[in-house]
Amino acid sequence: ATYFGLLVGLDIFIKRCSERAGGSYTTHPLLMVSLSEFGKLLVSFLLSASSPSASNALTATKTAKVIRLMFPVAMLYGCNNTLVYFVLAQVRLDAYAIWRNSSIVLNALIWSWVWQRSIEKHRWVAIALCVLGASLHSLETGTSAKIDLGICGVILSAALSSLASCCNEFVMKLPEIAHLSIDQLNIILYSETFAVLLLAGAFHSGLSDGGRQVQTLLTATTSISASTWLIVFTQVLLGISVSRVLKHTDVVAKTIVASLRDVGIVLLAPL
Repeated sequence: ATYFGLLVGLDIFIKRCSERAGGSYTTHPLLMVSLSEFGKLLVSFLLSASSPSASNALTATKTAKVIRLMFPVAMLYGCNNTLVYFVLAQVRLDAYAIWRNSSIVLNALIWSWVWQRSIEKHRWVAIALCVLGASLHSLETGTSAKIDLGICGVILSAALSSLASCCNEFVMKLPEIAHLSIDQLNIILYSETFAVLLLAGAFHSGLSDGGRQVQTLLTATTSISASTWLIVFTQVLLGISVSRVLKHTDVVAKTIVASLRDVGIVLLAPL
């Protein structure tokens, strides 16, 4: 219930924030995502320090392996989390929810490829019913089937999210690092994601101008609105929750449950 509520709430918060700013954001999405990743990193440090399993340590070899395997996951999550902001600023919330359901099939296909396993028939039935329900709702509400740049962004976001989740689950469940806690793995993941976003922010701001844009970006952190902080806080809670969902279940089951959020988004979108 907590995971479902966070999923629905986050998309609605981001969309409303964009609408109030006239189709953009008062705070740059790259800064918001960076703050979210830093928050996840901080929370993971605190949870790991207070956990009995915090004494489990990585050897140098295993540390290098986890860092290497988590780096593509960090890049995928960083790109997708930033892309979601731009997509929600351009696409209607109900259309976003419906096209986002493409992640159901993508997750199933990518998960089968990553794990080299076949999906049980009853899961394919559940996936088909979810896709059918979304398609029928699209026809009922008259949502346009026209594929524009915004819709392509939604589909790309679904693909990035699916690939990142499947790869993240694969790394978390490797036998050689099974003794590590989820928080220790998260520390590595969020550190890398935060570093990737900082590097992207440096390139975006353009260091060739003497760092003036970087200074402007840093100054903006002191004038962030309460609604933006609410989005950051929700993303932190969602990130910590998702990691635990992936640790104890799999991406396919997570996505089937998450597809229910689209029903909530479509129902709440007109409000």
